[in-house]
Amino acid sequence: MSRLVPDRVIDAVKNFNDIAVDIAGIDCTLYIPSNLANVDMNTAYVPTLTFTEYLEQKVWIEWKPTIKRLRKLGWFSEDELPIIAWFKHDPMVVIKSYIKVPYKYVLDTRVAPSTTDTTITELEVIELLGGVAHDAELTRCVKLASRRV
Repeated sequence: MSRLVPDRVIDAVKNFNDIAVDIAGIDCTLYIPSNLANVDMNTAYVPTLTFTEYLEQKVWIEWKPTIKRLRKLGWFSEDELPIIAWFKHDPMVVIKSYIKVPYKYVLDTRVAPSTTDTTITELEVIELLGGVAHDAELTRCVKLASRRV
């Protein structure tokens, strides 16, 4: 680290991020690939990934961010409005990770789901958008898309 921003300040900001996700987040099941380093993603064949399951994790999802909100965060999007989500710093979320969210939390203005609906929605991490201060990650923010199996 360049010591321009002390490590204690970085740790405090990370802790505030984790507290905010704990308070405003929803429960999900998180799956993180465990053999990503051993799999060649550039082959013509579909790679076989194994996942480590983390139960009862918290995630804060912004289903429909506005273009103004994305620009304020420093992300630029032309035709698509991504689903963005904030995770805690532990466990480490990487690309190809995915979450299972109960359908009752999915924002859809056309249909109001019942509270007894047990349908699960799977969302995959397709891009890491975390905010950084020099070389330290402050927030673990990602771009999500519907998971294709």
